[in-house]
Amino acid sequence: MKKNSSIIKKEKLIVSKLSGYDVTEIKLNDSGWSSRVYIVNKGKIVFRFPRRRDTKERYKKEIAAYKLLNDFNLDVMFPKLQWQHPELNYLGYKGIVGNPLSLILSSLTDKEKITIGIQLGKFLKKLHAGKLEGLGNNKFKEDLKNLQDNFESLVSVLGKKLKTEELKKIQNFVYKKYPQKMEKIGFEETLCHGDLGFSNIIYSKKNGLGIIDFEDVSVHDKSIDFSGMTDKIILETAFKEYGASDKTKEKTALRMLIIPLMELSFFIKEKDKNNIKKIIDSIKNNIDRY
Repeated sequence: MKKNSSIIKKEKLIVSKLSGYDVTEIKLNDSGWSSRVYIVNKGKIVFRFPRRRDTKERYKKEIAAYKLLNDFNLDVMFPKLQWQHPELNYLGYKGIVGNPLSLILSSLTDKEKITIGIQLGKFLKKLHAGKLEGLGNNKFKEDLKNLQDNFESLVSVLGKKLKTEELKKIQNFVYKKYPQKMEKIGFEETLCHGDLGFSNIIYSKKNGLGIIDFEDVSVHDKSIDFSGMTDKIILETAFKEYGASDKTKEKTALRMLIIPLMELSFFIKEKDKNNIKKIIDSIKNNIDRY
């Protein structure tokens, strides 16, 4: 704990020196998998410091993605990379002022959701047509292994919360139904954001829509970029603007069922009882879809 406090204090001083803001105006968001995030002056500036060994490789991909995004002519904002440590010990950006959709979704009007869906559809159409070197091929088998390994770690927890037949149903989905259906439908490999959930989509009435966190950019099946859109109006509008095929829609629905399982693992590690309960309740409510 003392070690973490020392690291955070040191990193805040780096952010303060580079940004020109006092440390009292720097807030730590320590909820991410791969980085400690420091938010300066309500998001006007953002710094990220790697917390895992592989994060620097992800930063390299993100830097390349931002260079590609500079050529996009869209009504969507992206962070502007301004500070970069020579050894990628940190990245600093001019950020996007607003709130994650995950925090304000219930306050949005249908009209606002439709506008957001249109912008997301246009953005994904552009991104999925883009090219970045060195990203490799389809990551489905790798993701599937991660899902199945993750599920094994959850069995003891889920076994206490679900009926035996419910647990067996989810297990069958993870090991048989999901991979078989995805393989049968077929893959549509494109350049993808890789983590386009509502926590990475920023919105304000004044500034509009922004998209952040491109460190998971990868060559993937395009459905991955729709699967985090949990609002029906936003998702259907994005599908329509994009021109999504029935195959993409079907794969998106399948992917949406595995997201709670991945999130549950994270919240268990964080000992976040409220979100653990929410996700287990969500799994129970959707048990017939597995």
